[in-house]
Amino acid sequence: MTALCLSAIPNAYTEIRSDEEGETVTTQRLVHMANQVAAFFASYPEAEAIEGTANHLKSFWDPRMRREIEAHLAEKAGAGLSHVALEAVKRIAQKDAAKKSA
Repeated sequence: MTALCLSAIPNAYTEIRSDEEGETVTTQRLVHMANQVAAFFASYPEAEAIEGTANHLKSFWDPRMRREIEAHLAEKAGAGLSHVALEAVKRIAQKDAAKKSA
């Protein structure tokens, strides 16, 4: 019997191919995952949705995943992220930058 791995971390880092635009499959997956988290909070008021999404990404995403999505924000302005996911990633990036400069 084959076990199904539901962990996002091994799946997110198994394929390191690039698409036609040079974006890695990993980044595409992370954008999709961030948008799914944001979609969960869609029924919340916007500020709460952004905070909830940011908290989820900070609490449950591996640091490598957060670094990758933050790099996507810096390099491609977060292309493909929904408004809520984009604002959540910006919030995390700002907090991480503040920690580095402190």
